[in-house]
Amino acid sequence: MKLEHIQSDTGTWMGVKFKAPEHLKKPLFSFQSNSQKQIRCQFKDKTLFLGNLVNAGEGCWLIPNHDTINLLPAITSQDIQATIKKDNISRLRGWCSYFGKKLTETTHIFDQTDWYLAPYQVRCGSYELLGTNQQLRLPPLYINKNTIFNKHSHWIDWESSNGSCELFTLRSTMTSKARIKWYTKCAQQGHLPPILVIYVRFFDAYIVLDGHCRLEAALKLNISPDIISISPCQNTVYSLTKEQRLSMLHNLKNKMIKRPDKAQDTAWVNSVLLSCFAKTEYIHPTMFATCNLDPEQWHHETKSLTSRDPNQTLILKGIAP
Repeated sequence: MKLEHIQSDTGTWMGVKFKAPEHLKKPLFSFQSNSQKQIRCQFKDKTLFLGNLVNAGEGCWLIPNHDTINLLPAITSQDIQATIKKDNISRLRGWCSYFGKKLTETTHIFDQTDWYLAPYQVRCGSYELLGTNQQLRLPPLYINKNTIFNKHSHWIDWESSNGSCELFTLRSTMTSKARIKWYTKCAQQGHLPPILVIYVRFFDAYIVLDGHCRLEAALKLNISPDIISISPCQNTVYSLTKEQRLSMLHNLKNKMIKRPDKAQDTAWVNSVLLSCFAKTEYIHPTMFATCNLDPEQWHHETKSLTSRDPNQTLILKGIAP
C-alpha cells in the first residue's frame, strides 16, 4: 500500500492519502438507505449503527450496535513507544501512517476509492483540520465534555450545531476498565494515541471508529485528545476561467496603482499571480449509500437494539425528542 503525504498551498503537512490494494474488489464498509430516510452502516455484513432522519429536518437518531467487532487490533505499548520521542507533527504523521496500514492490512474495508487520514488541532474550543489552507472540506468537530458512553441511542440536533459537528460513540466501554486505566496513565504521561473518527455526512456528525477507551480516559482527565479523521475522497483540479483571470489581473493593476507600496511587495504580487494561474487540487469527501435497505429489517434491528431505550417509540416513528 502506498501512502501519499498531502501538503497545503502554504506547505503545511495536512495528512495522508492512500488507496486500498488492487486485490480488494468489494468494499466491506457500506451504507444502505431507503425512501423512509432510514440508514444502516455495516462492516463485514455486521451492523455498526442505524439511523433515522426526522422528517422536519430537526436532526436524526443514531442507534449504535454495542456488540460490534473491532475494526483494528488493539494498540500495544510498542506502538506507543515508537512515537514517544517525536515532535507533535511527526507523531501525527506516524499515527496516520499506522492507521492507514492497519486498516488495509487487517480489516480490508476499502474499495478502490482514495482515502484520506487527516489530523485535527484544537482551535477556539473545537477541532479544525491541521493547516491554514485546507483543500479537504470537512466541518469542524467538537467533543461534548458530557459525552455519555454506552447509550442505546443518540439524538443529533442539527439546529444547535453552531457550525461544528459533534462526536458520537458506538462501542460500550463497560467491560474495558483495565484498558481505560492503562490509557489514563498514557494520557497523564502525554502519550495517548489519537482517536480515529469518520465524518458521516448523512448525520452531519462524527462517529468514533477506534478509540472509545482513549476518549473516555481523556474526558476523565479533562484533556483534549488527538483526533484523526478518515474519509473517502475524490480529487478535483480547479483553475480560474479566462474571465476570472482578467478580472483578477485588472484588480491587481488598480491596487498597485493606488498602493505603490504593494507594487513593491514582490511576495504579495507573486502570491496573487500564483493564485490567478495555478491549478489547485481540492479533496472532496464522498460518501454514498445504496437504496436497498428493507424497512421491515431496519425496524426489527432497531427495535432489538433499543429494547431498553425509553426513546424507542420516538426512534421507530422518526420523531424528535
